[in-house]
Amino acid sequence: IAPLKQTEQFCLVLEILTLNIMTETKATLLMKEFNENLNNLSEIQDLQEKRLMAHILLAEIEMCKEQHPHLKRKLDDLKDLVSIIIEISILDEPHRNRR
Repeated sequence: IAPLKQTEQFCLVLEILTLNIMTETKATLLMKEFNENLNNLSEIQDLQEKRLMAHILLAEIEMCKEQHPHLKRKLDDLKDLVSIIIEISILDEPHRNRR
């Protein structure tokens, strides 16, 4: 195998750095989008609608964990927050079957 020339090595390093930056940018945009969705979720007044949207958000988070394993910790934290919102919405809902 012929050794790579210095310029080829430099080009490969630049490519790797570019891919890393693109991955980080995509991850940042993804987390920003999830934070916006979380804010929107907290503004929903109807408790059933809030739970439905929260479950959709949980499913999206799970899919993203598979696609972006490097974000697992952040996505798990986000998942915990969404789960808390679901629990609170259940506790806040008036019980219709009380007599």
